[in-house]
Amino acid sequence: MAHGLSWGDDSVGDDDAGGVRQETLIVWSEGDNCDYALSFQEKKGCDEVWEKICQVRLCVFTTR
Repeated sequence: MAHGLSWGDDSVGDDDAGGVRQETLIVWSEGDNCDYALSFQEKKGCDEVWEKICQVRLCVFTTR
């Protein structure tokens, strides 16, 4: 599992997407007191959304 990261800034860690993905959960933070999570019934749905997040983050970081 990756370390918790702040999604809203330019921090990127083990995941390269700035969030944490588990089997059926994607978690990220914005600011000091704002945490978010997406929970999925099935791992496949989580994997599909995580792949899209990674693609978007890669696009954002390569165009800077």
